Amino acid sequence: MSRFSRGSDGREVPMGPVDRFFVSGLGGLVTDETTMYIGGIVRLSGAPPSLGELRSLVAAQARRVPVLSYRVDRERRAWSVCDGFTPADHVVERRLTPGADVTAHALEVMAEPFRADRPLWRLALIHGYGGAGEDEQYTLCYAADHAYQDGMSITATVEALFGGGSLPVPHAKEYPTAIRPRRWPAPSDLAVPLRRVPVWEPLRGPFTGRRKLLTFRFDQDAINATAKVTGATRNQVCLAALAGALRDWAPEEWTAPVGPRRRHGLPVALPLSLRAGRGSGCLGNQVTGLHIHLPCHRPSPTEQLRQVVEQTGMERLQRHRELHRALLPRLPYAAVRPLLARLFDPRYTAMFITTVRMGPLRIGDLPIRDVWGIPPLLPAQPLMIVLCQYRDGIMPSLLFDTAVEGCDRLAELWSRHVNVLHDAVTTVTAR
Repeated sequence: MSRFSRGSDGREVPMGPVDRFFVSGLGGLVTDETTMYIGGIVRLSGAPPSLGELRSLVAAQARRVPVLSYRVDRERRAWSVCDGFTPADHVVERRLTPGADVTAHALEVMAEPFRADRPLWRLALIHGYGGAGEDEQYTLCYAADHAYQDGMSITATVEALFGGGSLPVPHAKEYPTAIRPRRWPAPSDLAVPLRRVPVWEPLRGPFTGRRKLLTFRFDQDAINATAKVTGATRNQVCLAALAGALRDWAPEEWTAPVGPRRRHGLPVALPLSLRAGRGSGCLGNQVTGLHIHLPCHRPSPTEQLRQVVEQTGMERLQRHRELHRALLPRLPYAAVRPLLARLFDPRYTAMFITTVRMGPLRIGDLPIRDVWGIPPLLPAQPLMIVLCQYRDGIMPSLLFDTAVEGCDRLAELWSRHVNVLHDAVTTVTAR
């Protein structure tokens, strides 16, 4: 047993019902566990460290991030410290040829299966892809099984590894983190979709099972100015611009005459963390989904923003967190499974849009300049989106099945609608 394992003292953490759902492959919905791997990439300028240097750095930092030493014990339905855990074994190197597609290779790293008897995470150093005349750069890719960590857990883990600070040892009292809500929502507002809708045509399938990742940046000045003028958050501005982009991406879906097939917005889910602040050991899944309708049926950018703000106000988000912190740990697995399965069903939820916020990251003295999330591709969900708020920028990433046509165009439309919304609100203010 390594010194790291002895320091954690063999602690065991029981799984909650949401953990059990993910560990069971979404209650048996997943046939290929690698599709549920989750993580992100960070990009740095300059010459890459050697594999040995990166392994030494991670080994030193991992002592302050105990979650990295835990493995899943399926029989005991618990997490336990892995005997013989060595952080360096989880750090790998991938040297590419000049001009290679680094995001495509990051997806290959994400798809490499984990050993079931070891902690379910990996950090890959990817380099050598820069073309002639380009400044030298490299990429780090963190990958984990969603059963092992959710997106918010990964964010805190990466911040501890490369941003300073530390995480506490995961402890059984974190499961559950149940509290009594101050205000119960109405039965029609339980964050679980209640009404089935037709599957959105651009995401209907059939699918190839092959994935592609798009990463880009927004016009940060336009987002900040829109938020300042309207009082909306930057995330609400991005969601409203996405509604406009989706309307332009498939206009025939939103111009049907009044009737039974007329859509009143696109049902999407916004994952919300249920963790109790920064004190969590960041093991397993403590997450739920806030169900909203993106107002793609509204042609006005300002009306799209107004409806997004109405559905995603801070009071409503906090109410949902409190409700699910109270309910989920108390519900039996037999009740949690169908609730979450419905949330992931494309007849109730067209896509998931996750927002993560990260503090400054560094490798030694070198600041990390770009960060993008890589979501899983849930069963029957051919498009997943992550909005990463890092430093002064917002960096979206789209992971999609290659059968979904026109995602490159969707990225362009989304960027354009950030400026369309900015122009609309500043014109109204000028009047």
